[in-house]
Amino acid sequence: MRKLLIKLLWTLNLLAALALVGAYLSPYINPNHVSLFAFLGLSYPILLYLNLSFVLVWLLVKRKMALLSLLLLLAGYPMLHKYVRLFPAKTTNTHNGLKVMSYNIRNFQQLGKKNKRSTKEAMVKLIAQRNPDIVCFQEFPKTHKNPQDELNLTMPSYGQGANLIYTGLKVIKQGIVINNEDNKFGVYADVLFQEDTIRVFSVQLLSYSVSNELEQYDKDQKLNRKRFIFSIAAKLNSGFTRRVRETETLSKAIARSPYPVIVCGDFNDPPASFTYNQIISNHLSDAFVESGSGFGNTYFWTFPKVRIDYILASEAFNLYNYHVLKTNLSDHLPVEAFLTMEK
Repeated sequence: MRKLLIKLLWTLNLLAALALVGAYLSPYINPNHVSLFAFLGLSYPILLYLNLSFVLVWLLVKRKMALLSLLLLLAGYPMLHKYVRLFPAKTTNTHNGLKVMSYNIRNFQQLGKKNKRSTKEAMVKLIAQRNPDIVCFQEFPKTHKNPQDELNLTMPSYGQGANLIYTGLKVIKQGIVINNEDNKFGVYADVLFQEDTIRVFSVQLLSYSVSNELEQYDKDQKLNRKRFIFSIAAKLNSGFTRRVRETETLSKAIARSPYPVIVCGDFNDPPASFTYNQIISNHLSDAFVESGSGFGNTYFWTFPKVRIDYILASEAFNLYNYHVLKTNLSDHLPVEAFLTMEK
């Protein structure tokens, strides 16, 4: 009986190990070719915990069997440190730089509440307390007539639609990021900082559109679980494949920039994804990886917790003081970082 249980456990371990390898490969495989790897990439935190559990079990049962998952976990450290920073955050006390914030505000709709005015007021208060030089918004209400009056911030806004950039710095040019289907999913502004010009992007890549289902399921878990899972899986698969076009468009826009860039936004994909890998491959650095600490989760989801909101910057910048601000004013958490320029 013991041999049978060990054989069964080893078979399950092999499946978990193969799935983890698939998650490691997901950043390099276009979901339009094979979407399975995108699902595995999204499940990376679960697969990580699962393989770690097998290591602990085998250490108690049969130590040499722990090597498979242990070696895979060690080999995956480059992926792990995009999710968890085990070392103290990299900070600086200098004021000679830019404080940048990115925030998906969900049309001022707080989780579980309908009072948009009180939510908006709380957001304005939070932003005023953090005092950023640049704020990049996503999911700004499209019905707004004057974004400046909408938030009553002391700095002007740039952009259009659901993506906006607020800054008190001088802006010499602004534009939109648009895909081949004429969908505007981002904006940019060329900003004068000290003696340099930088290009700031605020983007929101195609959503999975699962927030309502997840929120409803949290409220009423008596819903048909099978139908719920299939509905979520179908929307995830659609998001994986359709987001590729926006990813390619954004990557080209970054590559064409004549200035160093700061890319802020909601990518709707975790670090173990084709989206993240394609964008950051434009010689960009991730503020969380460079200067964050702990877990980088930015989205309210039951499990797994995911990081889908980013501040990325060209290699011309040094990145410090990355924070995820713990507030429940949206289904996303605002993120911020302090950037200085190489001289």
